[in-house]
Amino acid sequence: MHSVQRSPEPSSLASFRAVHSQWETLHGGERRDIRDTLTKDFGEVCAYCQQACQAPAFGVEAHNAETIDHFRPRSRFPDLWLDWLNLIYACRRCNRSKGNKWLDFDQDTFSRGLQRGGHSLPSEYVNPNAIEGRRPANEFFDFDLDTGEIVPATGLDYTAGWVASRTIRDIDLNDSQLGENDPAHLLNLRLARKILLDTLIQQIRTGAYEESEARGIVTGFARLGQPFSSFVGAYLASEHPDLT
Repeated sequence: MHSVQRSPEPSSLASFRAVHSQWETLHGGERRDIRDTLTKDFGEVCAYCQQACQAPAFGVEAHNAETIDHFRPRSRFPDLWLDWLNLIYACRRCNRSKGNKWLDFDQDTFSRGLQRGGHSLPSEYVNPNAIEGRRPANEFFDFDLDTGEIVPATGLDYTAGWVASRTIRDIDLNDSQLGENDPAHLLNLRLARKILLDTLIQQIRTGAYEESEARGIVTGFARLGQPFSSFVGAYLASEHPDLT
């Protein structure tokens, strides 16, 4: 997950608010307009798992169909039903896994967080929006480069680690509900990206590209808006730092 710098609210949202009072009454064309505008910020990859999304097909419920997620669920935050920064580009898998979930905590969780070095009340999942003064989303997570598994970053205080763990679990960023041999499993998709990159790097090492061209190609895989760019960036930094 990356922190995405959001563009200003599109003017179309004001016109939608003028004729609608809830999300359910937006028609398909209006939702499509919002999705298309969100891709300008997020690219065509899910803001949570970073898999490539595709346009929804009639009668087909593909796991990677593009959807609009309400970061703060409408059931809990009804006033944010058309808040621009609450609208997130997400795949169907992550949107459904997240559903109406939200961080619930008890006094014991909060007290333990204060005792172990936490300094803030855990109030939300890791936010894919870039927010001034807040820890960037990518700093909450690390990867097991051999398995493709996403894990909480080392060095987080108790509260931040708890938020990272809950984000991974509740949005199912390791795809625990899908069979591990399924090629659509998120771990397999991340590893497939690594294999593709390894093939390219092997060509680079044999001199198939000029150095400047090679660096541009490799770093392009880790650029925001590319599939699994956080995983790719971690892999390059660990295994091929000379190409980044």
